Amino acid sequence: MLKFLSIITVAMTSTSVMAQEIRFDVRDFGVLDHSIYGRGVVVIVQPNLMPNAGIHSPQITGAVDALCEAYGPRAISLVEERQGLTEPDFVGIRIVTGGPVGSYYFQAYEVLDGDCGAPLD
Repeated sequence: MLKFLSIITVAMTSTSVMAQEIRFDVRDFGVLDHSIYGRGVVVIVQPNLMPNAGIHSPQITGAVDALCEAYGPRAISLVEERQGLTEPDFVGIRIVTGGPVGSYYFQAYEVLDGDCGAPLD
């Protein structure tokens, strides 16, 4: 179950990460109970446009590491402060397409000293 931190989201939506011509904006973040990775922090981002190849295009999937570096540490810190999750099992980036029938791409990372570590399989 994802517990959203909508109050904090406002502070994070003003920044974005660029991947070629695509801008990614934070939509939300919070605690995620994942069936494989455990209990962790998730950052939900949405690109301003979608390449013809869709959510699994290299322009989208290639930006995940940079998105984790840009947003992961702050999200981990805020979730710890607001939700009390002091030792998350992972930090994840979920890129969503939006729309009525949206899809998403998810990548989980180790948490190392409050930052993104190596990608988890």
